[in-house]
Amino acid sequence: MSLIAPKILRVLFAAACIIHWAGAPAVAQSVRLDPVVSASSATWVAELGADTWVMLQRGFIHRVRDEALEEPPILTTTCGGAGEAGLLGLAISPDSTCFYTYCTPQLRRILVARYTMPSQGEPVDAATEEVVFQFPRRPGGGNHNAGWIAFGPDGYLYIATGDNGAFDNSQDLTIPNGKILRIDVSRDDFPDDPLRNFAIPPDNPFADAPGLEPTIWHYGLRNPWRCSFDRETGDFWITDVGNGLREEINVLPAGTPGGVNFGWPCYEGAIPGPFGDDGCDPGAAPLIDFPHPFFRAIIGGYVYRGSAIPHLYGKYIFADLVNRIFTLERDGDSWKVRLLMRTDQAIYSISEAPDGELYVCTSFAAWKLVPDPCRDSISALLAAYGACAGDAAYNADADLNADGCVNLSDLAEALTIAPCGE
Repeated sequence: MSLIAPKILRVLFAAACIIHWAGAPAVAQSVRLDPVVSASSATWVAELGADTWVMLQRGFIHRVRDEALEEPPILTTTCGGAGEAGLLGLAISPDSTCFYTYCTPQLRRILVARYTMPSQGEPVDAATEEVVFQFPRRPGGGNHNAGWIAFGPDGYLYIATGDNGAFDNSQDLTIPNGKILRIDVSRDDFPDDPLRNFAIPPDNPFADAPGLEPTIWHYGLRNPWRCSFDRETGDFWITDVGNGLREEINVLPAGTPGGVNFGWPCYEGAIPGPFGDDGCDPGAAPLIDFPHPFFRAIIGGYVYRGSAIPHLYGKYIFADLVNRIFTLERDGDSWKVRLLMRTDQAIYSISEAPDGELYVCTSFAAWKLVPDPCRDSISALLAAYGACAGDAAYNADADLNADGCVNLSDLAEALTIAPCGE
């Protein structure tokens, strides 16, 4: 088989993606995933100066050196797991003096821990580990642990927890499961409690409610696996993995007070959930929900605020577990979803670098989302394909052999000049 043949297959695949999403601009395909490191069960990538860390679900954090995981790990925890358990979340403090992890030790509890930030190139001192918040997993299966943690624009630490497979946990305001939690890690309101080393922000909705869980910020969530704050606007994006019918995206404008009920299990997305909606608080309707089987499990992402891929700026980048990355953008009074790219591995997580660029964790590797000039040129050619000089669609830049028409000869020429993916 000639060298051009597999390239043509890749181009036809890209063309099929563009055609499938009618109306999507050709430039929407001009990205690729650049490998960072091969790593099974990676759940997070973090940049810290010249260091890149990769967190593994199995309970380790590694530094990346020469496109490989440096051994030994810079941190070994007791939180190894599989399925939906293990080492699941990581957050860097705003002053970069420490970092926080979220994990599920022995599947019996949820643990948020703090560690002192090591010097560049040095391992983490495991002796600096401090329990910030520990609470029981509630009766249910070993799933729905969520696990996202991050500092919000207000400086508080936000923690996404799942319902642990027990639906009624999400509406129970006496426990932290199935919620978005919000805590102040700069103070300690519980000096006599070794499992609560934090303070309650005074504007938390249940801060002064006797018998209710004061850490709750929002509730009514099933498994909010990945959330994010838009670094430019402060808007809060919350995705929730559905039960069997809907996957949902929620967004709360910056400044939205706490106490929002997202409705689970009375609602799954915008439709009645397994408990039905009779007499149930209707909760906050999702911005958009996706039906099964079109979506399998939503992987929340970020509003892109990097500079490497200008055409993505301001668009929300998210994924489906089953091999697809999408963009979501406002289109007048509505929102438009477009397929950005497909992968050949399951997608586990999306994380954001300090400069706004994005990392993607898949089944067996960690990657960085980067521009693909090759695909840009191929997309421009496909958009003009079949047009000749004088036609509205004609693009002289795509007419590589300058014969007056954009045709198969130009496609072959483009593949020779710009060997995509090689």
